Amino acid sequence: MIQQKKGALELSMNTIVIVVIGVTLLVLGLAFVSGIFEKLNILGDESFDEARQRLDQLGGNYENFITLAPANTNIEKGDTKSKGVKVVISNLGGTSLGSLNIQLKVPQDSVNDITCKFTDGTTIKAVRPLGSGQNEELDVYVTAKSAAVLGTKSCIVNVPSGSADVDTEKTINVNIV
Repeated sequence: MIQQKKGALELSMNTIVIVVIGVTLLVLGLAFVSGIFEKLNILGDESFDEARQRLDQLGGNYENFITLAPANTNIEKGDTKSKGVKVVISNLGGTSLGSLNIQLKVPQDSVNDITCKFTDGTTIKAVRPLGSGQNEELDVYVTAKSAAVLGTKSCIVNVPSGSADVDTEKTINVNIV
């Protein structure tokens, strides 16, 4: 007589342990990836909100001699990245303005906490003469120093040779968090 062999499904203890560990790692991996996507979504929303705010402020209709976008910015303490602020100088008068020098100043109470510089690393920038209705856009980078104290600091944008009938000074408020 011929003996028939029956196949049996045998799961050893090692196989069961490996399957349980695999499922556990899969669940933890999915939770980790889900957390990353959630953080990316929040970061994207914040970026779009900031972009909308800047676009609203720079809509092309300037009502001030100096326009800042944004006028308030947040920087994390110890963050090595600079925050960009757009400075727009507008000739709202009927006559042409000669060459202007735009100066960035950090008040004494903020000098140990932040730096404000134009994109070329200087704190004084000469601007071309502006005809009536013309604008000049400049980028300012604000950086928190590593030993910065938490709180609100300031960077002053000043145009000393500007028209006497307009405000020639604006302040960028920097919140170090």
